[in-house]
Amino acid sequence: MHLIVALLSLLALPFAAAWTRNVTVGANGQLVFNPPNITAEVGDTIVFIFESEHTATQSTYQTPCSPSSGGFNGVSASTSPSTFSVKVNNTNPIWVYCAIPGHCKAGMVFAVNAPTTGDTYESFKQIAAGTGPGVEINPSSAGASPTGSSGGSNAGPDSVPSSANRVVSRASVLVTAFSALIALFV
Repeated sequence: MHLIVALLSLLALPFAAAWTRNVTVGANGQLVFNPPNITAEVGDTIVFIFESEHTATQSTYQTPCSPSSGGFNGVSASTSPSTFSVKVNNTNPIWVYCAIPGHCKAGMVFAVNAPTTGDTYESFKQIAAGTGPGVEINPSSAGASPTGSSGGSNAGPDSVPSSANRVVSRASVLVTAFSALIALFV
């Protein structure tokens, strides 16, 4: 019996090993995503938590302050905090900015899986500070739901409803699997 429990726990490990990554947007009146740069794996969910009126708009490395075609656009609601969730479908870099006028150029950018050499987060932020006007929007007319909507992103993530954020952390899965293995020998 213990062997069956251990094997079932190990089989479930790859399916339950997703993380929820919380990113605070505009906390304490600052023009920042916190953290500004994260590493995520396939299946992870990024939850943008808007502390004030901002956006989490997908862009490209080359044009940090302009929305990418087919990218996501999470917009804060008039009530704070509100959330917008994005599921990571691959490990390609995802570039994000706040589309409120002036915020991107002030350095309000974010990256997922940015390379450590070449097209880095730091160089993305520098490009944002020196770019042309780009396309900036008024969040009250953006049309995206603060809790997410399906939009299909070319860069990998798809928006998911907040209710889909119930994921099991890797740590608890590993503890369960390890406990099951120990039970084999007790």
